[in-house]
Amino acid sequence: SLVSKLDAGGAEVLDVGCGEGTAACLIAERFPKVQVHGLDAFEPSIQGAQRRANERQLRNVHFLRGDASAFAQPELMNRFDLVTSFDVIHDLNRPDATLQEIRKVLKADGIFVMVDIRAETGVAKNLGHPMAPFLYTVSLMHCMPQGMNDGGPGLGMMWGRQKALSMLQQAGFEVEVME
Repeated sequence: SLVSKLDAGGAEVLDVGCGEGTAACLIAERFPKVQVHGLDAFEPSIQGAQRRANERQLRNVHFLRGDASAFAQPELMNRFDLVTSFDVIHDLNRPDATLQEIRKVLKADGIFVMVDIRAETGVAKNLGHPMAPFLYTVSLMHCMPQGMNDGGPGLGMMWGRQKALSMLQQAGFEVEVME
């Protein structure tokens, strides 16, 4: 299992869109024999993540500033056993390219864990969603403008399962949905 592999050590993990390093530091704490890397485009977030790691005296986590849609340098190809992305793909201006980059850096038996908002694609399908008004507001005011930079698609957090599955499959992933 993945947990056994991480417990054994020697594995490498990448958190795409790591922000201030919350998930990356939690993974590094739980799996001290694993090398964890965090990637984010925003320099102040990378600085905050490094501060967090330093405060916790974590030596197995490192942070890198970079563009998630173009980070797969030759030394990163087929390198990671686990890549994570928590509530971020829908915010990006090149989510399709980011998913393709993630696919490139995963080992052949690697796992990509993408956690996102539980919603359907299309407003009509979300009318009964108890959090829809709040989620659409946040999506319209933050996520979509963020994702529209440089001509991006502006997916927003309510991009929905169907759109996410389609994009993951187009990037070459075999998808398993877990709720």
